[in-house]
Amino acid sequence: MKAIFKSIAGMIFITTLFMVFGASIQFYVPELEPIATVVKGFVFIILLMGIAIISKSSIELIYGSDLKENI
Repeated sequence: MKAIFKSIAGMIFITTLFMVFGASIQFYVPELEPIATVVKGFVFIILLMGIAIISKSSIELIYGSDLKENI
């Protein structure tokens, strides 16, 4: 269960970093906006994959413990 919470915290941390990165580019160097957009796309894809992995492991953890208790 700790691993699940660590991965959720890591995803939140990475998302926050890229949001700060995007905002700083928008304010200080607007010419680099296309690069920031590409990075946001990669982060979005990575977050979707992370959510899918966390959901799968959570479901396995919940159903795995239920099956062991019933046997």
